[in-house]
Amino acid sequence: MKSIIQFAALALVFTLTTGRCFGMWEVEEVSRKRAKELGIEVRSQPADSGTVSVELEFPIQGAFKKFSEDRSCRVDLRIGTGDKLLLTTTLREDRSKEGRILVRFTADASQLDQISLWVLVEEGSGGQAYGLGLKDLVGSEKKP
Repeated sequence: MKSIIQFAALALVFTLTTGRCFGMWEVEEVSRKRAKELGIEVRSQPADSGTVSVELEFPIQGAFKKFSEDRSCRVDLRIGTGDKLLLTTTLREDRSKEGRILVRFTADASQLDQISLWVLVEEGSGGQAYGLGLKDLVGSEKKP
């Protein structure tokens, strides 16, 4: 009888202390071609000495339709190499253009190979993450 009570108490402790399950996130590494298909535009221009100003803009439609109705969708700036993540932060969205999301930041131009932007579209307890490596996209826009 004593072991049944101990087992029930242990089961209760495990039940009460379990945390939120973060679900399954699918991550798609977005190429230049795929970015164009999704309507993603990445623009850059030199800022102060050695820095570059980067803008990411995309439509609130198709894959990003949930941005219009779900404020838990977001764009994260991530810094790191390989599996070593040094920093992640959510960028503030500019919604001044109807039907579009714009985020921007300035960084050291020599560090762009360590920076990526993730557009996160939540669905249930997981969602879809679109990863954009800036070394492949910045400067890829056509010059006039």
